[in-house]
Amino acid sequence: MSNARGQSAGGVQSVDRAVSVLEILAQRGEAGVSEVAADIGVHKSTAFRLLAALEERDFVLPEDVKTLAAPVLEHRVLLRPEFEMEGVEIRDVIKAVLEAVEVPR
Repeated sequence: MSNARGQSAGGVQSVDRAVSVLEILAQRGEAGVSEVAADIGVHKSTAFRLLAALEERDFVLPEDVKTLAAPVLEHRVLLRPEFEMEGVEIRDVIKAVLEAVEVPR
């Protein structure tokens, strides 16, 4: 049963959202953070956190989280002016950091 805002009775909105993410992934096979966010009506950062939480429970692979990190993080990273002048791209910096971090098993 849902209330007027579309939330389930009992306030389990996070669970509802996680199930929605799983349904999207089951239907499409893959989906980016932006797609997931748009489909469930949340910000990209919320979609990223949902995907990360599902990954922790082995519903999403760590590689999937790495793939989706750049679109979510790029607006939160600031480059020093000298790197901007050299043409360094924020996505490349994020990718390098993610490649340096070992995927936990």
